[in-house]
Amino acid sequence: MIYDSAHQKVILFGGWNYDLGGDLSDTWALFFQEPSNPTLQLTSPNGGELWTISSSQNITWTSTGVTGNVKIELNRNYPSGAWETLFASTPNDGSESWVVTGPVSSNCRIRISSVDDPSVYDVSDGYFSIGESSTTIFTFSLNSGWNMISLPLITDPNPLNVFSGITGIWSLYQWDPISSSYKGKSQISLQPGIGYWFKVQTLQTVTIQGTPYSNSEMRLDLPLGWNLVGYPFLSSMSWADVRIGVGSNEYTLDQAASSGIISSQIYWWNGTSYVKVKDLGAFEAGKGYWIRAKQNCTLIFRK
Repeated sequence: MIYDSAHQKVILFGGWNYDLGGDLSDTWALFFQEPSNPTLQLTSPNGGELWTISSSQNITWTSTGVTGNVKIELNRNYPSGAWETLFASTPNDGSESWVVTGPVSSNCRIRISSVDDPSVYDVSDGYFSIGESSTTIFTFSLNSGWNMISLPLITDPNPLNVFSGITGIWSLYQWDPISSSYKGKSQISLQPGIGYWFKVQTLQTVTIQGTPYSNSEMRLDLPLGWNLVGYPFLSSMSWADVRIGVGSNEYTLDQAASSGIISSQIYWWNGTSYVKVKDLGAFEAGKGYWIRAKQNCTLIFRK
C-alpha cells in the first residue's frame, strides 16, 4: 500500500482468497476529496409568481450536505421588510405546503435556512406577489436609463408603494400638457391612460399587481400640443382600431392626421431612440406614447 501524492490517492495491491487458496492480485484506489460545503437552493417561489390569499402553494428547494430540519420565512417588502416565520422547523424533504396569508404585496421573497446552521440559507432570486383572487400581475422590463411606460392595471395610486421593488435610485415623471411641465413622483397619482417617464440605474424587471381596467372603452382628452398618454389594456390594439373623436365625429388615426387634427406620427421611446407606433403596427400594454394634438380632441381606445 502506497500514497500517491501527485493524485492524492492511496493504492492498495494484493489480497488473498482463503477459499481458493490463491493470491488475488487486486488493485484498489482510495481517493481523497475535500468535503463539500452544505447548500440550500430555493426553487419556488423564485420570482414572478402570483400566489393568491387562501390558496395552497408548495414551497420547494434542493439541498446538499444539510443535516436536520430547515426554517422557512417570508418577507413581504424585501429587502427592507421584516422576516416572518412560516415554519420554524420542518423536515428537509424539499417541499412544504403553505396556505397563503395576507396582506397583499408585490415585493415578496422566501428565505430557507438550516436550523442547525443558520449561515446555510437561500433567498428567492426575484420578487413574487401575494394578492387577492382577482389580482393580476404585470411585469415591466426596464432599460438602464429612461423608459416610457404606462400602467395596464388599476393599482395603489402611490408610486412609492407600487414600485418599491426597484433596485437603486429611480425617478418617475408625468407630463402635464396644460402647464407644459413635469410632475415628480411625489406629485403623481398612478392611473391607467397616463404615460410616464421612468428612469432606473440598471437593466431590471419589476412586477406590479392590480386589477385590469374593466371598461371596454377609454377616452382620453388631448389638449392642444404634446400629450404623454398610456395604453390601458393588457391585450394589444392595432393602429387601425384606435379612434380620434372631435365632437360627435370619429376618425381613424390616419384620417385624423390627414384632416389636421393630430400629427401624422405617434412615438414610443425604446430606451435608445423614438420609434413610430405606426411602424410597430399596434399599441401595447405597459407602454407610454407621445401624441401631438393640433386641436382639442379625444383619443379613444375601444376593445
